[in-house]
Amino acid sequence: MVSLGCAKNQVDAERLLALLQEAGYEICSDAAQCDVVIINTCGFIEDAKKESIENILDFCAMKENGLRGVIVTGCLAERYQEQMALEIPEADAIKRHLDRWTPENHNASYPRLTRSSQTNFATSSFWLEDASYVRLKNISLGYNLPKSLLTKIGVEKAKVFVSGENLLTFSGLDGLDPESPSDTRGAFYSNVKKISLGLKVSF
Repeated sequence: MVSLGCAKNQVDAERLLALLQEAGYEICSDAAQCDVVIINTCGFIEDAKKESIENILDFCAMKENGLRGVIVTGCLAERYQEQMALEIPEADAIKRHLDRWTPENHNASYPRLTRSSQTNFATSSFWLEDASYVRLKNISLGYNLPKSLLTKIGVEKAKVFVSGENLLTFSGLDGLDPESPSDTRGAFYSNVKKISLGLKVSF
């Protein structure tokens, strides 16, 4: 268990560890000897977000050396569930995935979690979502400065403009960019939001 951020996160982490011990799991202090690492993140300020993301990626890299899974909980996972599911596919589960089928939890939101079985990859209406969306792809605004002002400074023409791409998206998809290719299973870097400012001057 890695706890980042405020004292509340530390308290939450200690409670979770107690529950895991009660359930029969062995708590390991050395990540190199663990099967699964749980990262309790913080996401309220930029430095905390950066630290959380760096820890997630660092531990995901350890899966090449035998670590079996990385579970992400805490503020970052709660506030940015969709973005994390899309942009950090290396994480095996975020908080919402913990509500999965178990012998004691038949009415779960997700099927049984597994690393080896292909059951969850079978074609099923469970994974079917409405992919319709509306996106503001491009918008540009420009203003030609008045000639009466420009002649005083020896300029013939001047135009200021601002343009934006992918500024707004309305979609019911959960954690997926609606424009991602269908064969990527969501492991696709989403279209980024861009804002450009410019000035065009003619002498």
